[in-house]
Amino acid sequence: MVFMKFYAASLCLLTLAFTTVLPAGEELFQQSIDLKSIAGGNGVAVKQEATGIKVSFPAVSKENRWPGITVHLPADCSKFTGVKVDCALVGGFSGTFAIRLNDSQGGKIFEYFTIDSSDRFSYYMPLDNNRLNKNAMSSMSIYLSHPPFASEFLFYSVTLVNDLPEKLKTALEKFRSFGDASLYGRLKKLEADTMSGILSPDKSAEMLQVLERELEQTKRTAAFKETQRLYPGVPFGITAFSSMEKALPDAHFGIPGKTPEKLSLSLARNESEMLQLVTIAPDKTPLKDVRISLSDFSLKGAPEQKLENMTAAPVGFVTTTRSRVPEAWFGRYPDPILEFADTVPEVKAGELQSWVIRCKTTEATAPGVYTGSVTVSSQGGKAVIPMEIRVYSFALPQTPSLVTATSVYGSRALGKHKKEFERWMLKNYHINPFSIYSDTGSYGEPVLPSIEEYLAARKDGLNFIPILYLKLPRQALHTGKGIAPNKSKELWNALPREQQKTYPAEWKQKYLEILRKRIPELKKAGLYDIAACYGFDEASASEWEAVADLLKTLKAEFPDLKVVSTAFDDSYGERTVLKDYLDAWIAGVPQYRFAHAEEARGKGRKVWYYTVKMTIDGDSLADIRAELGSRAFANKVDGWLVWTVSRWNDNKPITSVPETGWSPESYPGDNGGGSYFCMGPDGRFLPTLRAEAIRDGIEDYEYFTMLKKLSEKRGKSDPLRIKAEALLDSLSRHPGTSAEREMELRAEAAALLEAMNG
Repeated sequence: MVFMKFYAASLCLLTLAFTTVLPAGEELFQQSIDLKSIAGGNGVAVKQEATGIKVSFPAVSKENRWPGITVHLPADCSKFTGVKVDCALVGGFSGTFAIRLNDSQGGKIFEYFTIDSSDRFSYYMPLDNNRLNKNAMSSMSIYLSHPPFASEFLFYSVTLVNDLPEKLKTALEKFRSFGDASLYGRLKKLEADTMSGILSPDKSAEMLQVLERELEQTKRTAAFKETQRLYPGVPFGITAFSSMEKALPDAHFGIPGKTPEKLSLSLARNESEMLQLVTIAPDKTPLKDVRISLSDFSLKGAPEQKLENMTAAPVGFVTTTRSRVPEAWFGRYPDPILEFADTVPEVKAGELQSWVIRCKTTEATAPGVYTGSVTVSSQGGKAVIPMEIRVYSFALPQTPSLVTATSVYGSRALGKHKKEFERWMLKNYHINPFSIYSDTGSYGEPVLPSIEEYLAARKDGLNFIPILYLKLPRQALHTGKGIAPNKSKELWNALPREQQKTYPAEWKQKYLEILRKRIPELKKAGLYDIAACYGFDEASASEWEAVADLLKTLKAEFPDLKVVSTAFDDSYGERTVLKDYLDAWIAGVPQYRFAHAEEARGKGRKVWYYTVKMTIDGDSLADIRAELGSRAFANKVDGWLVWTVSRWNDNKPITSVPETGWSPESYPGDNGGGSYFCMGPDGRFLPTLRAEAIRDGIEDYEYFTMLKKLSEKRGKSDPLRIKAEALLDSLSRHPGTSAEREMELRAEAAALLEAMNG
């Protein structure tokens, strides 16, 4: 996948001036931008409205590929944490805006947001201290990149803001729930002094940080005390928490969970589920030889029945040194699960070490409650924690309902183990492994797997086969000619418009020859129903006519051939030449539009979404899980795609614990996008916490799918159906969930499934 880029020389912009407004109260933390001085030009029209300004953006042309506006910012933005834009779509078709914040010293950051309705929409973009000099700010550009359709937006306001009031509100809830009256009272006074103007925002932020550190130290002390009460004499603290939280090694970042008197886990048959434990080292003494071991887990009432697949492993650390995520913290993050190790040689004084305890069941696992124990030990003592695992009566199917697609990049670390890794990933993480790029990339000659490989993978849950990658017109034009991708784009854009309308004849013929052989093979093997060509990776409007030219030829010979694409068409074919040729549209997750997707489905087209993110430092594990689980189901997505899962660059296999030495960067500043697994010693594949969240999301999607199907078999007045429909209707289509919410949804769905299976 490619990222949208900004070309200042070609950008067509309007200009807004600023004015200062600093009343009392919350408005101490805002500075409004004056929109009245906006003026039109270069195809962008402006009209003053009573509630703001209406900006009309033209469709893309060779002369005007990035229509937009520029907001001049005050040089000194040091008191602010971000910029808020309030706007709405009022005419034409929806669009994805890019925002670029610039300082006068060459610093800049990008973000994107999508508007697809007339509802007022607020977007907040942080002023990133890591990449911008807030004492030397210059401007903010808001623009559309290559918009295929004309559109009109009403801008209500653009405001510099300080998010301190929101941080104080969040902190108050956290302090209140912990229950320390003294700390909570001090924070309430800090909030009052801040909002009245007695304290400056900078001083208040400093004092808030001090209080938050005090809270974490208090929580740490409480965890040690509770551990000593439950497990006398152990030299460490223990807490337990879900799979969707992260325990950074520095305790100042927070200690998730509570000290457990008993551990519990619930899962279906043919499912994997995990929880985490944290061992906390004393302030001044490191822990040596920390280990977690598991007893046998026996079924209550039938002790001869055992859980066969229980594992415990430490979570390793990777170190970030830069980031594309605004305000990201640089340092050590927990991510790879070091399944080759059962011992951490040392947990440094005052630090946290997280562990994963995972249970995996099969369809043959007997339902019921299994009991056993978890032993946490180090030099100087051990704690034996009882654990109970409930296996539900229902089973998840071997083949998931949610379709997935990706590619596995080869690397020095992966070496000769690529095919083995693909099968392991499918079997354990439900991600279809066969390359959407036909294994040799966008500019190479296609290499296709054998039919036997597909048939073997089908037994492990394969539900999508990318038959053949169909190249972008420019990729087909330049394959084998030694032209770099960026140069290929430049050469394509320079072609006469008439020449851009025709797909290269050589590749038309190649595709026909490949499909004449491959399609009958797939049909004979009974695989054609799960097969489609993926192609035209993020094709822009200048390539659509050539794409249509190719597909017209292919579908004339193969009318039942399905083609899916990430082509940049926000109308999902409704308004473009591609309407009659593509069978499924794959929108970026931030650009996915539910209402438009439903319109497309009503006309027989499918709509997926795809990600380039799920990074270590930018996405919560709960949101990653929801993207394939509750949020995917709520959005009715027909599939999920990620460009690759193994962009490992020059990493070497991990052999050390817990510091891994693994570079998390997929690209400079992109920490883990397209890289959700690692390589361990001796050809061993290692998941990450993010991979666990991906798999758990796919399995959550199955819970909701099964619940919908079972409830629809019941009468409309059936109480279980009413409860199921209420639960499914409550699923959010938007990011911003929590671990608690996702666990609650899963538990409620499981209870209803058990009752319906009753």
